[in-house]
Amino acid sequence: MLNFKQKNDHIADMIEKFKENQTKRLAQDHINLKKMNQKRELELRNMQSQLVKFNKTTKKQQNHVLAKELRLLKKTHNSKVKMLHLN
Repeated sequence: MLNFKQKNDHIADMIEKFKENQTKRLAQDHINLKKMNQKRELELRNMQSQLVKFNKTTKKQQNHVLAKELRLLKKTHNSKVKMLHLN
């Protein structure tokens, strides 16, 4: 009977240790999850800011090229008008 009681106590201790380890592991997993979510949010914000910056620079470059082409078209138009003496 005493042997059975010792085994029962040993099993109960093992179960208690397992529960403690499980709760510690769960708490650590929650902490890791929070850290990962924070990193993900930071990376998303960074990506969004980079996208905005890229869009601004691309639009600026396109406007610059468009302005050059417009100046060239105006020059060629004016020279053709002068050539035809339509002034």
